[in-house]
Amino acid sequence: MGLDRYRWITIQTEIEHLLGNNQLEPRKVITIVVKDNETGLVVPHPITHFI
Repeated sequence: MGLDRYRWITIQTEIEHLLGNNQLEPRKVITIVVKDNETGLVVPHPITHFI
């Protein structure tokens, strides 16, 4: 079990963005995630929020 078990990947996520007139607009954003290759678990990385 080493670091080769994990992989950095990006995924596209669709979100609903709230506009100033209280309407929701669909948007697509890129999320940086860490994937565990053994279990398939995908966890979003906090750095995504700052980029």
